[in-house]
Amino acid sequence: MLNYKNEFDWQFSLEFLSNKTKFKKNQCNKEDTQERAYRIKNLMKELPTYKILNERNTNGITSKLCPRCEKEEETWEHIWVCEENEFSLRETIEEGIEIVIIKMKSKEEEEMKKEIKIVQDILCSFTEVLYGSSIILIKKTREWEMLRGIYNNRYNLISKKQEDQKIIKKLWEEIYDHIKKGFGTKDVAMLFN
Repeated sequence: MLNYKNEFDWQFSLEFLSNKTKFKKNQCNKEDTQERAYRIKNLMKELPTYKILNERNTNGITSKLCPRCEKEEETWEHIWVCEENEFSLRETIEEGIEIVIIKMKSKEEEEMKKEIKIVQDILCSFTEVLYGSSIILIKKTREWEMLRGIYNNRYNLISKKQEDQKIIKKLWEEIYDHIKKGFGTKDVAMLFN
């Protein structure tokens, strides 16, 4: 309902959520299945939190409280904002950006040097979009859109060059993966694997 301004790039978002950005054909291997399941559950805010597991009476979980802070219910949103997380969402995103750049710099190929130059040219605009207020998710930034796997059309406006847009999408995906793998604490990361 709130997407009347065509805020989201649904084509790319759906390709990403169905893992077609990594696997070009429908795959049935374990890695692909797990990744798609995570992305869809994350989009729907249905990750296996203590609140959900308690409501399903799973494995004797008797409390909805977050096992880390023991102050609030462990909901999808609480996972990302828990005071016991080692890093905030923004810190994790910034670390992800640094890691992407370091990976690119470690490769000597001429193609990588080109990609690094593109990343350096678009990085300011990319983070401006990323940290800007979401029109769709009330009182949230676009970081939260990324967190759910939704690609905002504003990234497409950063550059008209197709090569740049591929790098922007690659950067966005790498940051999403970094959030999944390295967010908060090892306990949180275990939820996602």
